[in-house]
Amino acid sequence: MKANTTPLRPVSDDSAKLDTGRTLAAWYSLLDDSGALTQGRATILDHLSAKRVDPWWAETIAAEYERTRGVVEKDGRPLGYVVTVATKLPAPVGRVFRHVAEERLLDQWLGPDTSVTFFAEGGHFRNGDGNRGCFRRIETERIVRIAWEDPTLGPGSEVEFSFRPKGAARAAFAVAHSRIQERGHADGLQAGWDGALAALREIFLRAWGKEEVGSRLGEAGG
Repeated sequence: MKANTTPLRPVSDDSAKLDTGRTLAAWYSLLDDSGALTQGRATILDHLSAKRVDPWWAETIAAEYERTRGVVEKDGRPLGYVVTVATKLPAPVGRVFRHVAEERLLDQWLGPDTSVTFFAEGGHFRNGDGNRGCFRRIETERIVRIAWEDPTLGPGSEVEFSFRPKGAARAAFAVAHSRIQERGHADGLQAGWDGALAALREIFLRAWGKEEVGSRLGEAGG
């Protein structure tokens, strides 16, 4: 999975004023007056949503506001940006999980030349697109959490894959990539994960989708 580092829009006072009606500095002042800074990211986003700020600018304003005001997490870095992507797949959850757990299957959608040293907590993976990470938490067919180690992003971002059965033959699969420190990186990763999950969905539609359609036709004919 390749991701560029160019933000979709400039993160500047002029750009914010053009798109939202206020400069970044004006938004920060409004948030100061609301007292939202001490109440956390969700409250900041609620204030911006109430002002009808679109989601891209709301997250940008919130993340840059916290950074400007010196708000950091326990590791000393700002909370940053979060990228989320989700899809539903026409296959049992166990089969979807295998496409993360098995090197050959992971290679088909996340990136070329994938190498998994050990699929267990403490194990590592890397691929030809420069993606690499350490498996921090694995709950079979539920959660895989990875400390992402892409050198272009800086240390400390985290990826979580989550799996949920939707009946016997379908599954929901989601990716959350958090602690991203730059807007451009977040936008690039959003596009990258969108593309990766589209590729994964196409794999299942080609294989399991056809089987499911055939099964339904057989039932109708029987």
